[in-house]
Amino acid sequence: AGISLSGKLFLLVGGSGSGKSTITALLLAMGCAALGDDVLRFAPAERVFGAVPRSLKLDSNTLTILPLDARKKATDSVGTVLASDVWYVSPLAFGPSWLAEPGRPWAVVVLGEPPHRGEPALVRFGEGQAAVRVVQGLLGGERGLGAGRRAEAGLALLEAGRDARAFQAVGEGAVALAGLIQEEAART
Repeated sequence: AGISLSGKLFLLVGGSGSGKSTITALLLAMGCAALGDDVLRFAPAERVFGAVPRSLKLDSNTLTILPLDARKKATDSVGTVLASDVWYVSPLAFGPSWLAEPGRPWAVVVLGEPPHRGEPALVRFGEGQAAVRVVQGLLGGERGLGAGRRAEAGLALLEAGRDARAFQAVGEGAVALAGLIQEEAART
């Protein structure tokens, strides 16, 4: 997922159920702009990430932690669909100016696999580790592009994130983690 806070692009990287959609929805509800959730566009030549306008996939638990006005907007919005305890919500439900400008990441936040336990925190870790996680997450293992194109795209991804800070999100509490991400954006 990609979210812009104070003009700084944060990439949220993690597997299914790690909290990307929940944190994105919380930050959208707080007035932040987003590139999207689950799918982002990467332009190798420009080395920037861009938006893929599509619905956010939110479970019922996410809806319960959203502020009441955001929850009402999300569930009452035209285009919102409930399918099998999953809500597909247009980012427009959170506001007409939801779309962030394309850019290079200021920070990469790696979200661990559930279940999340303990105190929420953003732990700074090696940019190299984050770069490997981004490349693996975006390019996959043996699927997708051929080996040569995957290597070219991987190098472009590494270049795009060259100056990005890297954090491992730990602990439980998506609301607290969203707050910590906002604090980090305001810090520098």
